[in-house]
Amino acid sequence: MNNEKVTFFESLFSKIFIIVFYLVLIFLFLHAQNIYKFFFIKERVVNVYAFRNIISEDVFSEFKKKTGINVHVTYYDTNEEMFAKFRIDKGKGYDVVLPSDYMVELMTNAELLHKLDKSKISNYSKIYKRLLNRFFDPGNKYTLPVYWIPYGIGFNKEVLDYDDVKSWKAVFEEGALREKLDGRKISMLNDALEAFFLGSIYLFQSSRNLNDEQMEKVKDLLKNQKKFIECYTEAGAKYLLLSDIVPLVVIPASRIKDIYSEGSYGFIVPEEGSLMEICSAGIPIASQNVDLAHQLIDFILSKKSGISSFDDYGYIPSNKESFHNIDIKTLFGRSVLFDDKFFDKLHVIHNEIPSHKIEEVWFSVKTS
Repeated sequence: MNNEKVTFFESLFSKIFIIVFYLVLIFLFLHAQNIYKFFFIKERVVNVYAFRNIISEDVFSEFKKKTGINVHVTYYDTNEEMFAKFRIDKGKGYDVVLPSDYMVELMTNAELLHKLDKSKISNYSKIYKRLLNRFFDPGNKYTLPVYWIPYGIGFNKEVLDYDDVKSWKAVFEEGALREKLDGRKISMLNDALEAFFLGSIYLFQSSRNLNDEQMEKVKDLLKNQKKFIECYTEAGAKYLLLSDIVPLVVIPASRIKDIYSEGSYGFIVPEEGSLMEICSAGIPIASQNVDLAHQLIDFILSKKSGISSFDDYGYIPSNKESFHNIDIKTLFGRSVLFDDKFFDKLHVIHNEIPSHKIEEVWFSVKTS
């Protein structure tokens, strides 16, 4: 009897073993390619650290289709947040980073970026020369500009017209539009650097070589302005326009691009000039995928990628071929000539003034 039980279980075990064996064989056959890749082929990945809403996700999808290289993106909210992290770990775990202009200088001074090999960037020759060789990266040894955007005034054309807002006076002087605003307030940027430098551009048509007396004048200007500010914001400014809470906002052009179809709105860079943000791409010093990083930067700089990102987020591509194929009216509500005269009036935030001094000015403004 016991022998019969043993024989039965042996037979059952043999059948189960055979079934499992063939199931494993079938699984291995069906998934052989993936198993091989998992054990023997290292996945090619470029890790990107960037602001949100600058590079279209389609760019990364197309890059993978073309090269087979995956792109993993992590987002940060401010340049300062990114810089603080990089000072701790040298950007370990990332292969491409996209800082703003002034931050590039701080990163290169701290030796946080690789030198670029421009021979690996086929689109280098297509970059607008006006965006190259800036003070924050002379000779573009460490970064290349991929997008740029001017700051200016967005407004409701049912309340104001272009002549009303052709000067920063409309933003910084309470009585400039008193009759047309009829007691309504405006929206201002909520960034110490941007607010300070716009104030200095209005007062002095420059933001360089400011002395203590000039800085005090900028502080007084911003403190007086506070009386007619409804809200300090950038991201929420267009919603204040759309909801008719304010008729005028200080805003980068990219933020207003998608509301022209929603109503009668305009955008202008005032005659005194304005700020321009240049978003550049570089390679963290701790990157382990320098060659792949060069490939991705080159792809981001391509004509098609520039158009795609502009269509999605409104940042103007640095590639000349991309620029000639975008509708600039969707930014300004009218045709604008980007000539030397226009660019000569655009200023880039710099690091001449210690950041703590500007923060002190901003603290005084906010607490007044």
